Amino acid sequence: MATNRVDFIVITALEEELAAALRFLPNPRKENPTDEDTRVYWRCTLPIVMPDGAKTRYELAMMTLPNMGRVEAANATNDAIRFWKPRYVMMIGIAGGIAEEGIALGDILIADQIVDYELQKQLPEGNRFAIASIAPTPDCLTHPRM
Repeated sequence: MATNRVDFIVITALEEELAAALRFLPNPRKENPTDEDTRVYWRCTLPIVMPDGAKTRYELAMMTLPNMGRVEAANATNDAIRFWKPRYVMMIGIAGGIAEEGIALGDILIADQIVDYELQKQLPEGNRFAIASIAPTPDCLTHPRM
């Protein structure tokens, strides 16, 4: 690999999500495992035209999680961050494939929080869920609205 620095790490939970995203990217190339990181990534350079007409480009590295669960997601994300040193980390997907009023399948949605659904405690009277959420950085919420 020429360099291990990218602007974005893009993570998908499912192979189908990764395959769909790769179809929209210019010349994605497969990066095979290395001694430093045994995961498989896809990489591309994405040309961008900013709202003011300025042209730039972003370097992307994409991966899919090999297994379900937050521990696997955390390990894979940590490996990707350590290896690629990204400016941003994004997770993309089909959001359960659910369309609601005003939202069509294929629309890009940006979450204003991430909720850990696995935090729960089993009690005799039933499960109690502790909702913990993490907010994205402000620029992740501001830039898409431009």
